[in-house]
Amino acid sequence: MSAMEVKVARAGAVAAGLVVAAYTAVAMTVRPSMFSDSGWGFLVWDAMRRGAPFNHGVAPDPADISRDIAGFLTTWSPGQYVLPGLIEMLGASLGAGIVVTVALASALGLIGWHRLYVAFGFPPLTVAIAVAIVAGSRFFALPFGIYTGGEALLFAVAPWVVLGVWKLGELRWRHLPLLVVGLGALAFAKLSGVVIGVAMLAGAVLWPGQPWLGSSTLRRAAIAAVAAAVFGVLLHAVWLSRGWTAASAGAEWSWQGLPAQLALAANAVWSSSLSLGELTAYLFLHPSRPLLDSLDLVNFALAPVAVATLILVWRRLPPEYARYRLLLTTVAVVYVAILACISVRGGAVSPEERHFRPVSLVLLVGMVHVLANLPGRWIRGALAGCAALMALYGVASFTSHALANVGKPLDQRGFRHAIADHAALAFLGSIDRPAADGSRPMVLVTSPEIGLVLRHARVMSNHADFESEDTLHRRVYRGRTARLYVLIQSRLVDSGKAEIVLRSFKDYPLDSWRKLPLGAFTAFAQEE
Repeated sequence: MSAMEVKVARAGAVAAGLVVAAYTAVAMTVRPSMFSDSGWGFLVWDAMRRGAPFNHGVAPDPADISRDIAGFLTTWSPGQYVLPGLIEMLGASLGAGIVVTVALASALGLIGWHRLYVAFGFPPLTVAIAVAIVAGSRFFALPFGIYTGGEALLFAVAPWVVLGVWKLGELRWRHLPLLVVGLGALAFAKLSGVVIGVAMLAGAVLWPGQPWLGSSTLRRAAIAAVAAAVFGVLLHAVWLSRGWTAASAGAEWSWQGLPAQLALAANAVWSSSLSLGELTAYLFLHPSRPLLDSLDLVNFALAPVAVATLILVWRRLPPEYARYRLLLTTVAVVYVAILACISVRGGAVSPEERHFRPVSLVLLVGMVHVLANLPGRWIRGALAGCAALMALYGVASFTSHALANVGKPLDQRGFRHAIADHAALAFLGSIDRPAADGSRPMVLVTSPEIGLVLRHARVMSNHADFESEDTLHRRVYRGRTARLYVLIQSRLVDSGKAEIVLRSFKDYPLDSWRKLPLGAFTAFAQEE
């Protein structure tokens, strides 16, 4: 590598570090908001701090709201709330805990992907460019503005597990405990991490130049199968058997959406490391100006380009990358097959490019190496321009979220509320106290993170803003409690959804609720 290439590689590493430092400084100053998925996890964390068993949430019993019941949270893995929660226990605010978690995960992930790309055998300049692209992407910036929970943690854990399996090389039976622990680390970060773990095990089975039915291949296959089976039994016993997850089978199998799912997979494997699908969604599906009902047509149109790119990478990689090429192909095929199977079985995994990002990040370094070495300066210039454009999108997205967060209310736990406004939070603070007899108020909110402001009340949440009227109608609550409050967006009062929610409390007549207008929100109260 030339002296100029060394300088460029070093500059890329420094730039990536500066991006993390800048994002962290701004996030710590402004403080992020969070997606509702993370809100559910932090409600569980609050319940645990009040004495609930590990990973158990506590909420009013729908059969009798005068008492509480505990339930094991299977939908999301615990990593998303445990790490920020532990930092909060040390005396920091929850918001600061989120920022520290995201900063550490981002830095650890960048280092991990760098180490993995080097282990694959790519030259320093290629590695530096790939890591710089990752640091400049929109998906990398997003958690600093809106906490994405397991997404950030999986970014940090995945490269180290893949690196560990890669370094093991010829799998031996003594490696079995390490493989099971690696799968456990992925699951702790994010449940979907199990998919990349299983796909990686499949990728470790085949070896360039060795017969697929040879003794060493069969040994590796047996070790990988046993590791997956042992972990599968453990995961089912301690987790999957206790409730619903997004991978759980639906009532019926459906093949109808499979073509669109495969088109999405082809594009996402190729481009999700660049956040190209997120940019496409912003352009065509933005809630304020939707141009399409879905991205299916876009995915079908781009799928041939994605496939052509993958074929180009496969054919242009030099022979010394044969093992990487075989690993990448196996991981991609197995990963896509698993997600397609979950979709056909009626699982609730949403069709989004983020689910394919771990595979795309494995592909990224090979794609950079091939495309950067194509003949013609104009090609390299176009590729550099594309990378710069995606980096600009990442920075612009981060800036937009930071500016938006400045105008959102900051609660006493140090994070921004994206849904509740100042008046709604002030109302919750005014009722969040036990009565003289020690009884606590019960509050229903329409997004779980809103309930995090309540430290004494009994909290329950729905997603009335997004849920259908049929779903809201199916919820029924029996019994009475001394103080009951429902906090709901005023526009849902106008749409009729608020009335459906109030009618779900069967032992309270509809005309007995006291209405408290709060501007963008409306509170309804029952106080005995």
